[in-house]
Amino acid sequence: MFHPRRVRPGPPRGVHRRRTSRWWAAVGLAATMLTTSFVAAQPASADDQWQRCLNESSASLSFDKAAVSWLDSATIHWTVNAGPDCWWNALATFSVGEDTPQDNDNAQGVMLGVGTLSGSKSVTPLRNLPWRVWATSGVGKFPLATANITVTYPEPPLQGSPPAFRVTDNSVEQRRQFVQAVETPGTKVTVAGDVSLDLSGLDGITVAPNTWITGDRSVNPAGPLLFTTTEPGSLFVVPRPANPAPPFSQEVISGIRLRGGSSTDPFGNMGEQDSMGITVMKPNVEIDHNEIYLWRGAGVEVKECDVDGACPSPDILRRPAPGEHATTVWIHDNYIHHDQHPAGDICCGHAAGYGVETSHGGWALIERNAFDYNRHSIASGWQPGTGYLLYRNLILPNGGVHSRVASTHAIDVHGSNKNDAYESGDAGEYFDVEYNTVWNVHGPAVKLRGTPSDEKAGKEGMQVRHNVFAHCGLFVGFTGGCQYPPALVQNETGMHESDTTLGVLGTTVDDARTSCDFDGDGVNDTFHATGVTWWFQSSRLAGRFVYLYQSTLTGNHLVLGDRNADGLCDVAADGTTVPTDASVVGTSIGVVPYVLGSTEAAARTAVVAAGLTVGTVTYQASTTAAGLVIDQSPHWWYVRPAGWPVNLVVSLGRATVPNVLGMDQGSAQWYIGAAGLSVGTVSSTNNCVSPGSVQVQHPTGGALVAPGSTVDITISTCDTGGGGGGGTPGGGGDKPPVREK
Repeated sequence: MFHPRRVRPGPPRGVHRRRTSRWWAAVGLAATMLTTSFVAAQPASADDQWQRCLNESSASLSFDKAAVSWLDSATIHWTVNAGPDCWWNALATFSVGEDTPQDNDNAQGVMLGVGTLSGSKSVTPLRNLPWRVWATSGVGKFPLATANITVTYPEPPLQGSPPAFRVTDNSVEQRRQFVQAVETPGTKVTVAGDVSLDLSGLDGITVAPNTWITGDRSVNPAGPLLFTTTEPGSLFVVPRPANPAPPFSQEVISGIRLRGGSSTDPFGNMGEQDSMGITVMKPNVEIDHNEIYLWRGAGVEVKECDVDGACPSPDILRRPAPGEHATTVWIHDNYIHHDQHPAGDICCGHAAGYGVETSHGGWALIERNAFDYNRHSIASGWQPGTGYLLYRNLILPNGGVHSRVASTHAIDVHGSNKNDAYESGDAGEYFDVEYNTVWNVHGPAVKLRGTPSDEKAGKEGMQVRHNVFAHCGLFVGFTGGCQYPPALVQNETGMHESDTTLGVLGTTVDDARTSCDFDGDGVNDTFHATGVTWWFQSSRLAGRFVYLYQSTLTGNHLVLGDRNADGLCDVAADGTTVPTDASVVGTSIGVVPYVLGSTEAAARTAVVAAGLTVGTVTYQASTTAAGLVIDQSPHWWYVRPAGWPVNLVVSLGRATVPNVLGMDQGSAQWYIGAAGLSVGTVSSTNNCVSPGSVQVQHPTGGALVAPGSTVDITISTCDTGGGGGGGTPGGGGDKPPVREK
């Protein structure tokens, strides 16, 4: 079933074009005035000719249907009658395409050319946007005709509502089913590692309660690619629950590559429109081991509501206690890069481009991630109740592009004062920045622009401790031979710093060596000891940084080598071995495949194909159909050296033990057999209580057991004679016997 999906409205079309064109218009006006002072007469201007071209031209545009389902095609028909002035020096070219909020929104379209044109083409509309015939010249772009078409999107539930759904290709059917599965509560959605799943045109895919989206990295160590060529407000949304009370459902997005539609050139992303990869509005959400990139708003956005000021009660996103994840959003072990959105060529426009952003009461635990080429790697809004815990992250040297003439800081907290570009005022609740490494010296490492509420309440508003910054000055830069900005900037009060390690004149604090294989592919990986954490660059992941351990040790204190003979490099620190956990490597010789719901034979094949071995296989009664895998250990995505055993639990289905107490022996045997079970040990007890009847059974009636299991029974006897006798059921056993009353 398909229904229209709401798309976030944008500003009036052309906001970006108008903003950038005014500067050029001013230059053009100045040039015209300068020329006029020297030339007595001028020919008709290009503006005049362009206006005549538009006045003389006409066009028509129509679709052959009013609505299509997402990924279905329609035929668009056009006719263009170009005026005579449009032909002069090929002044105007004509095209058919979407009318997007901004010119850099990757509009679908068809280039027509110059002159009088007519024709038709099959297209696949992806968004609920009007299509227009455009006349374009160096002077501007103008619509001549409009056609509308409604795109309807897949809606849940997925037919059959299976507990697990696997995406194996990029077909239309699989893409639609993926959306339905993600929006069906409790579905475990797995995307095969070699799949590139095109989600272009979608906006606001709702991740339903207890739904997981995971990538199978056994084929491709980096995981499958989920991407869009359009610019959604947010591709995935984990919404605030209708009943905002604990316990909260758990949602997971893990092991995928999530690519947005933005440009790697930051200046190709300017304008008023933002685009988010993932928006989270509830606690108990885990986002881990992903690559998230090319989102001009934020890779991950965490917020409790959409309004400035206090969010609706109750407050469900709160500061987590140490070691607690269920009350927050846990963002860890990701590679987040190229999320860029400058303010303009020179200044003053809307800017975004964050790796992770918290705002509007949002809270997140952000740890062990690598960031690169983001405008701000981490940013926070000023709204009440907003904050983050930022631990053991690595911010690489690139990014911070604010304009063509200015760079900005890596770790950010906004102030509330809009009149001075959010550089003062309230600044969220509390922020903890510890054990991070920042190699980006284009701007400050950390900037607190206002005052957090905890600081105003007499507590510490922002703690900045035990970090390593490549900057050469702590609160003062560009002095004493230092050519870089300071590491820390606070506009008001609230920042509390201690135990910071700085670089020397902007050099990075880094013990780097390439002498050992951490990911088990036979190629040595570059190891980095930053002075506070250890990382390696995985050759299997094209040099992506992977977190290993928190330690201040570097240099001669560390010896690299495979100390435990598991095929992976380990680090010996002052004689104590810190083994590389294959599960955090992310890519080793064998990535445990997802085999839940597979037949035993298929699971065995998948395990062997991943370079692992089948370990212990046990069988147990289950509500799942007989023969299907119901548990595995290690769990999927874990990385283990070649030959590592994977243990399986296979369902035997289930059978319910009948209650045969009080039946004669023959009747009891009949009922046990009819339930798919067999009679085990038959014993007797000389108690003279209804001789011949069943006095004891094991297992008891109502128990769930595997089909074919045995049921032991004990029959009453009476050696002195008397009592009622038993017997066997009559009728040849083709009908159930009658229970004695």
